[in-house]
Amino acid sequence: MTLASNSISPLERARKGLVYDRFRSVGSLTAMDVPDSPGLYCIRLKEGVTFPTRFGQLRQDRIIYIGQASTSLRKRLWEQELNHKSAATFFRSIGAILGYLPPVGSLYGKRTRNFRFSQEDTERLRNWMRVSLEVSFVEFDTTHMDEVEKALIGEYMPLVNIDHNPRASNALKAARNECVAHAQRPAPEGRHTNTFDPSFLSYCEKLVSESGLKERKQKEPEVKPWYKNVNVWAWIVTGVCILGTIIIIIRDNVEDKKSRAKEAQLRPRSYEEIFTPEEARKMGIGGHIDGPGNWKPDPNTAQKAREFIERGGNADPELDAIQEGDYHDLLDQMGGPEGF
Repeated sequence: MTLASNSISPLERARKGLVYDRFRSVGSLTAMDVPDSPGLYCIRLKEGVTFPTRFGQLRQDRIIYIGQASTSLRKRLWEQELNHKSAATFFRSIGAILGYLPPVGSLYGKRTRNFRFSQEDTERLRNWMRVSLEVSFVEFDTTHMDEVEKALIGEYMPLVNIDHNPRASNALKAARNECVAHAQRPAPEGRHTNTFDPSFLSYCEKLVSESGLKERKQKEPEVKPWYKNVNVWAWIVTGVCILGTIIIIIRDNVEDKKSRAKEAQLRPRSYEEIFTPEEARKMGIGGHIDGPGNWKPDPNTAQKAREFIERGGNADPELDAIQEGDYHDLLDQMGGPEGF
């Protein structure tokens, strides 16, 4: 983000480099993304994130802090302000706004006011910043850095800036002072207590949890259902195979029904199913057999027929077959259907 143009004032160059839509989510940054050189930086809330109203009204552009790094943006912005690896004004102010307190007694007997939060609370604040803040930064010459920083703070009056801010938040000053006083109190057990609104603290922790989950979902590759990972041609081939199987099954069923119907047509039937009573009387059928009504084929039919022929009957010796006139007698001998 180096600005090479000298045709505009240092203030305008800084304004264009910081506040004209160059912001990036803190969660998407790494240390190597931040230049290891002097510069200015600007921090704003993500859309939808807010602070308790007692700390002051947020700007419409959501800018909450403007600062400078006289030697290294990476060290000042990344290591201190966003990760609190050493003393950081912005990090402490955010912790005070969100209702955190340093461990009681952590500054007891010390002259410094640079309090630090517990390791657990520091990690909670880091997580909150990753999902709730956006930053922009620009490499900048140190010659005009102080005056440009003061001018930008005076112009934008960010809520978390106290120095050089004509609308510095008195509630923020009180919260920071309470953190200092809490850390300076003697407390042998070293307990950490919270005197701020617990409901807002719960809201902040919930916001971190929900936002963190949302950001992880955005970063992690979407896992598609197994059926979406299958090649479209595989689905087509599978569909054709299933359709072919259905057609074969239907065809076999039709063939089976036809076969059953054909067998039904060929089964032995009573003369009453074949001839009308008139036709039966003319042909002399139905009046002289006393055989069983439910006739079933005799497995010895062929042998009995041969014996019948050998006994005489009216069979044709040359054709070895039964003449038409002997059909009734043959059926009578074999117990054929009643009526024949």
